[in-house]
Amino acid sequence: MPVLPRDPLGPTCGFVSFPGWMSGRRLTMAHLVQPLMQVVQRPVVDETGLAGEFDIDLIYTPDQPTSIGVPAPPPGALAPPSDRPSLFTAMQEDLGLKLDARRRTLDVLVIDRVERPSDN
Repeated sequence: MPVLPRDPLGPTCGFVSFPGWMSGRRLTMAHLVQPLMQVVQRPVVDETGLAGEFDIDLIYTPDQPTSIGVPAPPPGALAPPSDRPSLFTAMQEDLGLKLDARRRTLDVLVIDRVERPSDN
């Protein structure tokens, strides 16, 4: 959903995520890519061509069970897991965005050695 000039949220921005739930205000597509990479555990590239800021609310079935130590989601935010779609389905049905798995060449930085600086 695009952010309107007189958005009742005002200048609020940011992103919060729990397993099975994402919510963000005034996000660009570039800002949405970062948390998606953490959820799908692989690189995500924005090819939407969309500019501007968007508000998102997304409920989905997480691939991994909730870990111990992860904060609880807001009350009422999550339905029973069997009632929620996968992340891929929720992205397409709720946001109109399609996550498409493809092979492509990406630049990667590899650190093969670390040394302490000299004492000069």
